[in-house]
Amino acid sequence: MRKTNPISFFPFLFVLPALVACGACERKNAKAARASRYLALTIAQASSPHSNNRNELNRIEEQRVYLDASVSMSGFVNPRDHSTFDDFIDEIGNALPGCQLYKYGQSGQAPPKTVSELANRVGFSLELHRPSFYNLRYNPDDRLIDDLGSDDKRVLSVLITDGVYSEVGGGTPPPVVGAIQKWMERGRAFGILVLRSRFSGPFYSERARAMMRSFSVEARPFYAFVFSPTEQAFKELQEKLHTRFPELRTILFSDNGVTCTLTIPESEKGLYSHAKPPEAPYYWSMFDPRLFEQKEPTWLDYGIKYEPAPDYPAAEFKPNIQSEYYRWIGGHFEKAPEGTPPAFRCEMQTPDGSQKIGTLPSSTRPDFVIHTLLARDATCDFSFYHLNLSISFKSLRQDIRDLSTRDDSVRDNANKTFRFFELVNALTQVHFKTRLAHKTSPSLFVTAANH
Repeated sequence: MRKTNPISFFPFLFVLPALVACGACERKNAKAARASRYLALTIAQASSPHSNNRNELNRIEEQRVYLDASVSMSGFVNPRDHSTFDDFIDEIGNALPGCQLYKYGQSGQAPPKTVSELANRVGFSLELHRPSFYNLRYNPDDRLIDDLGSDDKRVLSVLITDGVYSEVGGGTPPPVVGAIQKWMERGRAFGILVLRSRFSGPFYSERARAMMRSFSVEARPFYAFVFSPTEQAFKELQEKLHTRFPELRTILFSDNGVTCTLTIPESEKGLYSHAKPPEAPYYWSMFDPRLFEQKEPTWLDYGIKYEPAPDYPAAEFKPNIQSEYYRWIGGHFEKAPEGTPPAFRCEMQTPDGSQKIGTLPSSTRPDFVIHTLLARDATCDFSFYHLNLSISFKSLRQDIRDLSTRDDSVRDNANKTFRFFELVNALTQVHFKTRLAHKTSPSLFVTAANH
């Protein structure tokens, strides 16, 4: 019988405690990772609003066109030498076959009792190209749009108007903004098609609150406000009209109007595990103690990049961040009532090359960097940080600014629309806050092993 040399067991006896300790450490890390991801999921789901999602599959039941027939629109038409406006009101009937056309506006000083009195059915005829057709006094857009928002039928409606924003004070959103908000809150699409046309005729100045003398201008803006049950139907109409009018510009308040990409430090030393969309509805990373081997405390950089769609009105954005802290106590994470550890810092910066992520190529370089300083917390084995992002839009597209004036009583400003910037700005604030703020504020979580 062969005998075993007892000396051969000696190396194994030395290695065995290390293997046991390593296994115990791995089980501990795995348990903390599972708890960390569960906490991240719980927080992310709690902050996710139950939005009214659009159903792009349902068909449009009806198509309507409302033509603003107030006197100040009469200068757009010319029966002998058609303007762009003349061509547009003809083309809208081709783009929306079978649509119902309404002459829209208020004739008297007193508002009518019912909204139906504001719109009278007419046909696509030569009458639309005569200045005499445009003989109404006011265009109470808020009443019409509010009525559209209350209708449960799947109706695509187009309001052709000069887009005047008549709330001079500007302190609170005007009624028309509230009416459009009501439409968008039901998960419906809203957009504005922008064109310019030759104009010659009388013009009502909102600033002067008086009808101005007739004047001529080569490129006065007019607008088609499109209220569509689906974004797909809006885009189909926009594409048809763009073929006929290549100069057409679009402002679309889309729920996909802005995308946000967050870059996590996947190559950082000590990265134990990580998760990000589409695998998870959040960004999460966990580091083992090797994170602090080179330097303690140590910096981590997370990059944020915002990409607005070409037709979305917002152009620049401003992110903010607040931090919450949880300690690993008794096998689970508990929120620290006193907040983050004293050494912790979290700063929102613009890339300048000093951050690790700021040295990326310009094509992938983020717009902002979350510059985060982590240190060991001697009071617990694991630290959990919730870096709570929020975002607001900072500015609108320049072409929208170029359409607007605050003094429409000056003849030189006849190629602009009174306070159009303020109108679009108010609508963007409403849409971004209610439909996009959460989508563009991804949940970010960091877990670090302290020992």
